[in-house]
Amino acid sequence: MLRDNARQGQMRGTGSFMVRVLFRQDANYQGEISWVEGGKTRYFRSLLEMLLLMQSALNEGNSEDSTDEFRSWDQDSEVVGGRDD
Repeated sequence: MLRDNARQGQMRGTGSFMVRVLFRQDANYQGEISWVEGGKTRYFRSLLEMLLLMQSALNEGNSEDSTDEFRSWDQDSEVVGGRDD
């Protein structure tokens, strides 16, 4: 029983992401990130925004610390074909 609890603790906060860098501008990267477990894809406008998306996913979509300036996994701006600015 103790081992099962330890395994669950290790698995919490893990995630797989696929990152595609589309542009490098102003010493920063822009592109798209896909959250494999969540089945969602979003564009990011900076490395900070990409890291915040990853943090949001690892916190199971908990968006207490996010602001409206940055994209989140909960927004309806999924990637369909073109850039969504």
